[in-house]
This record gives sequence, structure tokens and C-alpha cells, in this order.
Amino acid sequence: MLLFGRNFEEGTICLHTENRQVAKLYSSLIYQLVEIRTSITVTEQITRDERKLFIVTVDSLEDRRAVQQYFAPLYQKFLECDPGQERDLEFLHGVLCGAFLSCANISDPQKSYHLEFVAHHALADQSLGVLLQKLSIRYNHTTRKGARLLYVKSSEAIEDVLTMLGAGNTALEVMNVKIYKDMRNKVNRITNCETANIDKTVTAAAAQIGKIRLIERQVGIESLPPGLREVARLRLQNPDMPLSELAQALHPPLSRSGVNYRLRQLCAMADELQNKK
Repeated sequence: MLLFGRNFEEGTICLHTENRQVAKLYSSLIYQLVEIRTSITVTEQITRDERKLFIVTVDSLEDRRAVQQYFAPLYQKFLECDPGQERDLEFLHGVLCGAFLSCANISDPQKSYHLEFVAHHALADQSLGVLLQKLSIRYNHTTRKGARLLYVKSSEAIEDVLTMLGAGNTALEVMNVKIYKDMRNKVNRITNCETANIDKTVTAAAAQIGKIRLIERQVGIESLPPGLREVARLRLQNPDMPLSELAQALHPPLSRSGVNYRLRQLCAMADELQNKK
């Protein structure tokens, strides 16, 4: 939490958070682990968008030096960690928890899959990269208002991070949301495809009926060969029936391509009659 806070250097050690419990945890852990001689100050501010912001600072230079001295060996251990070793992996998961509490934001999965870590200084940026690489978490990076952002867009990667944090139930919730959204998108695609197919069928049928009506006016349907006559009558009687169903309604039934061929013949005949007229 110290490493990924707002500042972690001899001149300033502080954390900015909108979560009161995170602010309390940050200060209480420092008191428990390091012999602080003066105090840690927690101040509360209201941001421009009227949100509460808690700022935790280690006040004296002597205490800041003591904090840095205490955690220097732990940082070296972090750099040397081998994720293949169970104890080292557990240590890295602890570092990930601290990073998540100090500088991470996660979006509502109903809206988007987005987890980001905000690195406010160079050491945090470098350490976040090392941490995510050691844990095999694929990420991208960008900058926003002078801060470096490392972000994850994959729902599977976000589920993995939540599992590493010990938030298994939340990871399952994200998974359930993804399944629901995938199913909804699939239904929408099928519905849109069916709607497009219906529109296409209706448009084609309307054109075919227009051609058959022209033949009916010019020479009469009875003048057509038996096969064409049957298809022409069936199409007039069933303007919205797809070709596959028209094919089965014939006596004897035809293939879909066979019905399509006869309809093309009728359309060509109508065009020839129209040209002669």
C-alpha cells in the first residue's frame, strides 16, 4: 500500500483514497509495523465532483526514513520473488492486494470489463509492471493527467485478479455477468439475422408477385406450362412463405433451388412481356 500510494519517498509518504476503511488500514498497519515517533495525519477533503477524499500522510522526516528503511528489504524480496514457489506466490498476492487497495479502480461488469492501476510515480509504475508480469496478467498502459495507467480489459484476466485477491465470489459474479451478456448478445444476433431474413423474403416475394401479376394481365396464368403455373399460383396465395416451404407445398415437392429456378423463369418471362409492351 505504501509503494503504490500517492507518494513514497523521503520528502512525502501519503495515500489518497475515497475509502475511509482503506485510509484506516494504511495508517494502522504503519503504526503496527514501524516505530512511529510522531503521528500519521488523516485529513478529509471534498473533491470538485463532491466526493470525499481521505489523505493520509506520515508527518515527520524521521518517521518517513524509518518507514522506508523498514520496507527496503521487503521491496528487494518482491523483486526476487519466484511465482513458481508457493510462498513467493503468496507474497506476490499480498503485494497485489496492497496495489488494489491503494491505486486500483474496477468498472461495473454490467457496463464494461475494465480494471486499472494508477501509478502516480515512477517507482510505482515500474513495480506494477513487474508485479503483473510475475503474476502472468496481460495488461496495457496509457497516461491520464500525468499519471501512468496499467489496465486490464479481458474479463478472464479480471476474474484471475479477483481470485488472487481472495475475492472468489466476486470473480464468480463477473463470470455470471459475462455469461448473461454473451447469451443476450447471441439472442440479439439471432433475432437481427431472422429479421433481416424475413425482410429479404418479403422483398423478394413482393417482386415475384408483381411479375406474376404482370403475366396474369398480359397472357393469363393458365397459358403457363404446368410447373410454372403451379408455382405462380402458390406464390400468389402465399406472399410471405419462404422458398423452402413453397417447395414442400408443391405436388410433388421440389427442392428449394428448384422453386427458385421456376420463379426466376417467371420473372424473366414477365420482363420479356414488359419489354414487348
